[in-house]
Amino acid sequence: MTKKTTVKPIEDPNNLENQPSDILNRYEDMLKNPHLIPKGFQPQLVYKDQQLIDVTLVSIDSDDDGLAKKIETFDSYGLYEQANYKTLKTTTANQKNIFKAGLDFIADFKKQRKAKGFYLRGKFRTGKTYFLSALAKELVKVGSVGFFYVADLMRIMHSSMNDGSLEERIKYLKTVDALFLDDLGSTSLSSWFRDSCLTPIINSRLILNKATFISTNHNNADLMGILSNSDTDSKLVSGLIYRLQEITVFLSLNDQLTE
Repeated sequence: MTKKTTVKPIEDPNNLENQPSDILNRYEDMLKNPHLIPKGFQPQLVYKDQQLIDVTLVSIDSDDDGLAKKIETFDSYGLYEQANYKTLKTTTANQKNIFKAGLDFIADFKKQRKAKGFYLRGKFRTGKTYFLSALAKELVKVGSVGFFYVADLMRIMHSSMNDGSLEERIKYLKTVDALFLDDLGSTSLSSWFRDSCLTPIINSRLILNKATFISTNHNNADLMGILSNSDTDSKLVSGLIYRLQEITVFLSLNDQLTE
């Protein structure tokens, strides 16, 4: 009998520590460079008899409930369209706390659009992006939602200077009901994007009390170093991080949260 080869969703990896490092490295490279992946596709791990054998690209157009298509992404990548809040696995106390915090926020968001989002910190592969994608799909049922991988957003905003859409996009990011900024610190930010785009956006959302969600792999000290391009940037970056924490509730995801 021929052994069946299965495509494993990237949000539900299995025993990755025991799998081939070269395949995992290719997979991580795809995640870190989503702009290089064709529109409508995302990387997925391929398993055979529970052994990781390859990475492939699969279509993400099967957004069964249609909710992901209502989320603004500026045609960027990062949102897991198939994420589903109702099927998230929660077995540890940490996972259950994160899940409950999300449920509480959804309930509050339905009553009013003005609330603090989450500052979600956790190691790589703990499911931060998948959790936030699932949460975003719940929130878009009752309000406007934007979801962006930060490194990709920086590239888009730079390009917007050439096509005349910069101010319109900044205005959107300042006012959308719920803004998700995924993987802050995955790459260094240009001074222009940090100071002329991101900081004004966060300042406005703080004033307007708009729901904002941040995910990062880094503690504050590491983030300071990544976002500072020179010694003179430290005060600017410190102020930005302070404002991010002012408009969010800190959550630490220590365990893998998957579907």
